[in-house]
Parts: sequence; C-alpha cells; structure tokens
Amino acid sequence: VGSEMCIRDRIGPSTQCLVLCNNLLRATDHLKVIRTVVDDVHRANNISIEVALAVGNSLNRICNREAEETFTYSLPDSTDNSFHNTALGKAYLSTLPQEQLQARINSMELVARTEKTITDKAVLLKEIEAAKKQQFAMTEEEYLPGLLAIAAPIYDPVSGVGIGAVSLDFSIMQHTSQEIQEKYSELVKQIAIRLSSFCSPDMISK
Repeated sequence: VGSEMCIRDRIGPSTQCLVLCNNLLRATDHLKVIRTVVDDVHRANNISIEVALAVGNSLNRICNREAEETFTYSLPDSTDNSFHNTALGKAYLSTLPQEQLQARINSMELVARTEKTITDKAVLLKEIEAAKKQQFAMTEEEYLPGLLAIAAPIYDPVSGVGIGAVSLDFSIMQHTSQEIQEKYSELVKQIAIRLSSFCSPDMISK
C-alpha cells in the first residue's frame, strides 16, 4: 500500500500538468476560432467589436477589432467596476438568476463615469431585467461621452452559465441608439450564439 501511494504521489503532479496543458491548448484553439468569427464580422460590416469575459468584479477583454475611419473607444484589457456602465457588463448581468442579480447589484458601487451613467440601483435592475427579455443590452454615453454600444451575453457551452458578452461599439456622431437597436440587435445576438460555442473562463490567461 505504501509503495502504491508513493507511485500515485509521483504521478499526481505530472497528471495535473498534462490536464493543465491540455486545457491551455484547447483554450488557445478556441481563441483562434473566436478571433476568426470576430474578424469575419469586422470585415463584413466595418464595425468595432469586443469580446470580454467576466471574472469577479472585472471585465477581461479577450478579443477586439476597431472599425476603420471612425471614432470609437475600446475597453482596457481588464477593467473593474464597469458592469453598470458598459453594454458588455449589462449583458453579462442579464445572465444571472434573479436572486443572484439582485444581490450582485446591491453589492455594487455605481460610480458615475459620465453624466449619463446609471447610479440608481433600482433603475439599473429594471434595465437589466429588460435586457433579460430582449437578450441584449445597450449603453448610451454611460462609459464615455460619444460612445454607444449594444451587447449580447455569452454562455459557457458546457455549464450554460453566463461568462461574458460581445459588444458592437459606435460613435454618436454616426448613429443613434434607435438606429443601432434596429440594425444590429439581431446581429449581435447571433454573434453571441456563435461565440458561446467556443468561450470558456479558462481563456482569461490567454
């Protein structure tokens, strides 16, 4: 028995290493596919697009492309306290079960980045509940003046749990929120469905 335990102790770390390496390789392959999807959408529409995963209180960007000859602003690679003022964050929040969503919003500090940032928790909850029904979320100059965005949630393909979102970003000089909703709401939802087949939380390290 002692020798068997000794063998298992020696094999254990190696096995764990193999599992980790396999997960990283799979995540890398998935990220390549995600970038291909994003590139296809970007080329077909000349549109700014971002994909981010939620980890704790942060949004972590894993892929983005910017439209040519237009002004938009993309998130940093990792940003805290941006679930209430970005379309990406709102779309992610819309995946949470009602009780979890209420608790999450209650614990948040709704810092105002612009004069249009939502700082009332009841108003934010109502907006997220609407996003649940329509399966997309929007922001209008809530993160940065002049920036409009529409986003749809991304789900882990195995667990079905919400893990992030994809957003399409626009300048207020070129579009209105109504135009964006009418023209791009179905597109962003379809992109999110495609990306949900490949995204997983272990891709953050990539």
